Amino acid sequence: MEPMASAREKNIKIRKRPTQKRSAERVDRILLYAARIVEEVGIEEFSTNEISRRSGVTIGSIYHFFPNKEAIIHELCVRWLDKITDKYIEFERLRLNGEDTELYWGSLVDSLLSGYRETPAVHAVTRAIAIWPDIHELDVQYDETALVRVGSYLRETGVTASKREMRRLSKVVLNMLHHLIMLAIDSSEKDAKKIRDDLVSSLQRLTERYQ
Repeated sequence: MEPMASAREKNIKIRKRPTQKRSAERVDRILLYAARIVEEVGIEEFSTNEISRRSGVTIGSIYHFFPNKEAIIHELCVRWLDKITDKYIEFERLRLNGEDTELYWGSLVDSLLSGYRETPAVHAVTRAIAIWPDIHELDVQYDETALVRVGSYLRETGVTASKREMRRLSKVVLNMLHHLIMLAIDSSEKDAKKIRDDLVSSLQRLTERYQ
């Protein structure tokens, strides 16, 4: 087993971004099997040797793109943040009327829920974001953008508040979305539906309180 060093002790970014289709497919395969292994054994225990064994990608090819296994986790985190950002953009393209708060919040929750479910090893990814300073900095940047987006959603649903209060409400909404969606993806299909509906109802009530 390879020791998991502090992220700040290493270069944890992808060494070379693939420009050709074949190379991109190889990187995708590395990440796919890395995510599967991480889901099984955790971020501390997985190894590049095991990725190579399962994926059929040589160790040399893995290190051609990634300087170490921390860089693989970093790339999984980057892709997750990009995916969730894409889900916000996808929701915004619907251009829904904020007056129908159930449809509005329900559509946002469903969009984000699909993004979380589509993310390999999402629990390990969110854990890495929480404990690794370099990756956490990425998350802070993402959160700042997400707070602006959520603030605009609140305004579209009729919420009026000072700039400071709107930021506070946006943080509340962002945390509700993340934690309850994580709970939903860990639950049975029946319970996940209830959690989804409870989340939408909670967002509706919050909106009504501050209109």
